[in-house]
Amino acid sequence: MPSGFLEVALLTDVGNVRQYNEDSIAVDLTRGILALADGMGGHRAGEVASRMATEMLLTRLTAAADTFRANKRQHGPLLALTQSITQAHKSIYEAGRVDPRYRGMGTTMAAAMFHDNRVVLGHVGDSRIYRMRNGRLELLTRDDSLLRAPVQKILNHLDHNEPHLDLPLDIRATAFQRQVWEKLRAIPYGQTVSYGEVAKSLGKAGAVRAVGRACATNPVALVIPCHRVVREDQSLGGYRWGLERKKKLLAHEREES
Repeated sequence: MPSGFLEVALLTDVGNVRQYNEDSIAVDLTRGILALADGMGGHRAGEVASRMATEMLLTRLTAAADTFRANKRQHGPLLALTQSITQAHKSIYEAGRVDPRYRGMGTTMAAAMFHDNRVVLGHVGDSRIYRMRNGRLELLTRDDSLLRAPVQKILNHLDHNEPHLDLPLDIRATAFQRQVWEKLRAIPYGQTVSYGEVAKSLGKAGAVRAVGRACATNPVALVIPCHRVVREDQSLGGYRWGLERKKKLLAHEREES
C-alpha cells in the first residue's frame, strides 16, 4: 500500500454510562488495518477483552496480509478478517473460563482492512462502521448479528418457506405448561385443535381450563403457536396478542397450506 494512502484520526470517550473507558484500538497503516473493540464485563474484564481482541486481530491480520498480498489471493482479506475475529473471540471466551476474574467478559468489535483499492469490513455486536461521503453519513453495518438467523427463520415461517418453526427456547414454565406448549409446537401449520383435544392428548381430559391458562401465559408467539388452539365450536377463544391478530394468522396459514 503506498505511503500516505490512509489518514487516520483516533478518539474514544467513556460515554454516559460507564466510569472507565474500555475501548482498545489497533492500527497498521502499512497494511491498511484498523480495528476498534469496546470491552464488556466490568472495568478490568472489559479492558482485558478489548485489548486481547485488538492485539490478536492485529497480529493475525499482519501475518495474513503479508501472505495474501504475496500470493495475490482475491478473497484473502475477507477470509483473513473473518478467521481473525473468530479466533480472537474464542480466545477471549476461553480466558474467561480459565480465570474467574474475567468470567463473562467479552467485547464488541469493528474492523476494516484496505487492500487493492477495496475495503473489507467486519463487526461483532453494536460497534458500528459509518462512511462519510459528500457530506452524508451512511451506516455500513447492522447491530443484529445475534438475532439475524432467528429473525430470518420467523420471516421464512410467515412466508410458509419454513412451516415448522424450530428455534431454541429459554423460558420458565411449570411442568404442565411445558407439556402443553410442546403439544402446541406439534400442531401442523395450517391446522387447528381445540383446547379439549390438547387436554385429552395429555391424558387429562378434565384440564381444559388449565390448557387455556397455559395458552394464555405462552410468552413466545409463533414459536409456540397457541393461535392454533380454538374452542370446540371452532370459535377463536382467546389470544393474548389480540383476537384480530389470531384471526389473521389462522387465515394466512390456511391460505398458504
